[in-house]
Amino acid sequence: MALDAPQPATINRDGVPVGRDDFDALRALMQRSVQAWGAGDAEAYAACFTEDADYVVFDGARLHGRAINAVMHHRAFEGPLKGSRLEAQLESVRFLSPEVALVHSRAQLVRRGRRRSGQMFRQTLVAVCRDGEWAYAAFQNTRIIDRPMWKAWLAWALNL
Repeated sequence: MALDAPQPATINRDGVPVGRDDFDALRALMQRSVQAWGAGDAEAYAACFTEDADYVVFDGARLHGRAINAVMHHRAFEGPLKGSRLEAQLESVRFLSPEVALVHSRAQLVRRGRRRSGQMFRQTLVAVCRDGEWAYAAFQNTRIIDRPMWKAWLAWALNL
């Protein structure tokens, strides 16, 4: 699992002080979520999110709260996603304040007994630091369509 991203500056482009410890904590948070997924541990996966987190999956379904996140992933890990794993790459971290970070990653779901599908997803996450601990307050998962932008816009405009 690659978690490569640009190294943070002392003060980012928004004038927000960025500590190396915070950047490392966000990398570790992503790694914990990927490991929990691979272990099929819905409770550990949901623990990466705040109690009141918003979680939007690739088809637009929205979950609200850590508890429903755990229930949904438990069912998924016992059913269609049993034995699956995530491969994720941290693309960027932008600190909006010392306690809030906008995180982008690319991920691929690899189902049990299968090779990589090649289907990639871009994830947008908002991480918050409360009482010294980072967790995700929001998650949006979007399928990356492998075609030039003009074709994507044309397909959208023509309702294809």
